[in-house]
Amino acid sequence: MTDSVFFDTDCICAFLWINEESLLEKMYPGKIVITKEVYNEIDRPTIPHLKTRIDQLIANGSALVMSMDISSED
Repeated sequence: MTDSVFFDTDCICAFLWINEESLLEKMYPGKIVITKEVYNEIDRPTIPHLKTRIDQLIANGSALVMSMDISSED
């Protein structure tokens, strides 16, 4: 079916804010992709708890941070 599911900042933060990112892990095991731009946007001193939660997703293999080349035809 789907190899990867990409999340933008608003969507992933909605789950992170309410501490329910486990729902995403259950729905998309090992398929969660966070672009480097989204990760950088979450990496703010005013919201360190969100970065901690996303880092946990990455550390346990539920999510992957990926750079995207927007100039690519793909």
